[in-house]
Amino acid sequence: MRYILYGLLCTLICVSCADPNREAELQLDDLYKEHGVKGCFLLKSLNSGQTYVYNKNRCERDFLPASTFKIPNSIIALETGVAIDENLLIKWDSIERQIPSWNQDHTMATAFRASCVPYYREIARRIGVSRMQEWVHKLNYGKMDVRPETLTSFWLKGASAITPYQELNFLERLITHDLPIKLSTVIKLKDIMELAKDEMMKMGGKTGWAIDGNRNIGWFVGFIERTDGERFIFVNNIECKVGTISDDDFMMSRKNITGKILKDLGVI
Repeated sequence: MRYILYGLLCTLICVSCADPNREAELQLDDLYKEHGVKGCFLLKSLNSGQTYVYNKNRCERDFLPASTFKIPNSIIALETGVAIDENLLIKWDSIERQIPSWNQDHTMATAFRASCVPYYREIARRIGVSRMQEWVHKLNYGKMDVRPETLTSFWLKGASAITPYQELNFLERLITHDLPIKLSTVIKLKDIMELAKDEMMKMGGKTGWAIDGNRNIGWFVGFIERTDGERFIFVNNIECKVGTISDDDFMMSRKNITGKILKDLGVI
């Protein structure tokens, strides 16, 4: 239990004893340094209301949402009727891109899992500026800079911003059915977000990666629903200067750090 105070672990295991009005602080400096990044982390038990935080100051800062916006983008597509369900097929435009999994036809479900940017740019085009503006406001999802000239890229570059705390709040409202959307949309989103499932728990989430100036900004956000009735949401935000570690290491660190924390805390 090198990275996390033993007393905190005991508190998390006994969530019924937690104080939901006070954030518990995680000690994770060494873990992030081990991966060559800096960052912040949030974990919330939806049963007890207890929140656990590492690097609170960073959790209050704004960052580009990157591909975590595929969660609200999918919601908006379903709610506006742009997509009837997660099986909406968009044909590949035959433009060869560096990521092989993008060079094929996709449904929303497969595009979400492949984090296929061209698919979701087309979804944004079909939603349009006015409906996108209306829905990001309705969903209270950060501060998105939605204009005609930014419609297909505002989540990847430019002035759009969301804090880790806002990401956590959005996920909580999604998982607790507190967004102004249909229950069927919630069910579809949780299905396409699914990353792992066994007899003990279901885990869903989305990664994100944006380059902001000379910084790599990474995300891994998601939820865990256990068969014992416990539910958690989490947000991992990381950063490093471009070129300081390999792109592969940067991408892997988002999930590796999260997995280490969740296992050490007994969440998974």
